[in-house]
Amino acid sequence: MKDPKTGKILMRDPAECWDCLPCVKVCPQEAIEFKLSYQLGFHTAKLLPHIHDTRDFITWELRDTKGNTDKFTIRTKILPVELDEKIEGVTAVDFSI
Repeated sequence: MKDPKTGKILMRDPAECWDCLPCVKVCPQEAIEFKLSYQLGFHTAKLLPHIHDTRDFITWELRDTKGNTDKFTIRTKILPVELDEKIEGVTAVDFSI
């Protein structure tokens, strides 16, 4: 469902959201805006993703209740982890996004 005021997608039932944010990583249009819970920032605080062209990093823009902004960048690719046991003849799975 699309919000006619903002042009962004709305969840049909926000209670179903787990706040895990993988939808942010795969959205090609940066259309997802994450509202922080009242315990963290009340209803006007937001967390906005800005995905880099390489999709290896996301710069998050945090807007607090007073309109102040702070930006931080994190790596989005999952780094390879060696298995405890090597399985002969099996190719390692690439979990990168």
